[in-house]
Amino acid sequence: KRKNKYGAIKVKVNGFTCDSKLEAGHYNKLLMCEKQGEIKDLVFHPRFDALVNGKKIGVVELDFQFYDNAFNKTRYIDSKGVYTRESKWKHKHLSIQEGIEIEIWRKK
Repeated sequence: KRKNKYGAIKVKVNGFTCDSKLEAGHYNKLLMCEKQGEIKDLVFHPRFDALVNGKKIGVVELDFQFYDNAFNKTRYIDSKGVYTRESKWKHKHLSIQEGIEIEIWRKK
């Protein structure tokens, strides 16, 4: 089995496989917030086609998407222990293409 180059360890939560302990912690927190009615419509690993001139060049997968009742908006989240240049580029491309703001949740 190949190790993750940044040391991330996959963790199962509610039948879903999180790519890291950090992501699993964020997922558990969001599940609790959903249970308490603070958020709704939680999507695990939402996927978006990356387009250039209407042609698909790839797929960008975030960690979470949900509607935040306190902010009255849909939020798009990616958990990152290491924020690479590739991730920054994908987020920038998706933000421009979809007109959304992607939040990076890091270790506290």
